[in-house]
Amino acid sequence: MIEYVINKTDDSRRKGTAIRRGQKGPLIFNLIVFLLITVGIIWLSWLYGPALTSLAANPGKLERFLNSFGGISILIFIGLQMIQVIIAVVPGELLEIAGGYIYGTLAGSLFSIIGIALGSAVNFFLGRLFGMSLLQLFISKEKLIKMSILLNGQKSKLAILILFLLPGIPKDILCYVGGLLPVRPLYFLSVSAAARIPALLISCYVGANLRKENFLLAAIVTGSSIIIIVLAFLLKKRITALLHRHHQSEEKDKYPDLPRAIHRK
Repeated sequence: MIEYVINKTDDSRRKGTAIRRGQKGPLIFNLIVFLLITVGIIWLSWLYGPALTSLAANPGKLERFLNSFGGISILIFIGLQMIQVIIAVVPGELLEIAGGYIYGTLAGSLFSIIGIALGSAVNFFLGRLFGMSLLQLFISKEKLIKMSILLNGQKSKLAILILFLLPGIPKDILCYVGGLLPVRPLYFLSVSAAARIPALLISCYVGANLRKENFLLAAIVTGSSIIIIVLAFLLKKRITALLHRHHQSEEKDKYPDLPRAIHRK
C-alpha cells in the first residue's frame, strides 16, 4: 500500500498538473455533491436533532417510542444509532445509556455497535467517494504519504485503536477522514468498531443499572469513567506524538528511501 502511494506520488510529479488539466470536471462535480451532502446533513440535524436528543435523554420515552413499532423496534433502535453517527448531532452516549436501560447491558451494546458500525461505514464510504480529489486541494501529497504510513504500517491497527479510544477526537468525523486515506475499509471499520466496545459496555451498564434503580453503582461507574476520560484527554497529545514518532522510525527502517520520497520537492 505504501509503495503504491509513493509510486502514485512519483507518477503525479512526472505528469505535473493532472488535477488542473484532467480532473477539473470530476473535481467540480465532487465539490458540488460534497456541498449538497453537507447542507443536507445540516438540514437534517436542524430538523430532527432536537427530537432525537430529547428521546435519547429520556429512556422511558424512547422505550415507548420504540414499542410503538412492534416487532421491528430493535431495527428502529439500530437505525437511530446509525443516524446519530451520520448526522453527528445527537450525543451518542445518551443513546447508548438508553440502549442499556431498554435492552440490558449485553443486548444494548450489541444493538448499539451494529448501528454505530453501519453509520461509520456510511461516513467512511462518503469520504472515499467524494473526498480524495477535494483532500488533495488542501493537503500535500507528502502529508498524505505520512498519514498513509501511520494508518497502513505494521502496527496500524494499534494506531486506529488508540485514535478511537482517545477522548476529544470526534469519532464520526474520523470515519470520514478514514475514507479519504488509502486504508482498507474492512481493516479500518473492524478496528474502529472494536475500539468503541469498552465505552459502549460501560454506557449500557450504567443504563441497565438505572433501570434497576442501582443509582449508587451507576454513579460510581460514571464517576470512574469521567476520571479515566480526563486523564486520557490530558495525555492525548503525548500519546499521538509518540505514536507518530514510532511509526516514522518503523517505516524508515523498513523503507530506507522513504524520507527522500517524502521530503523531495
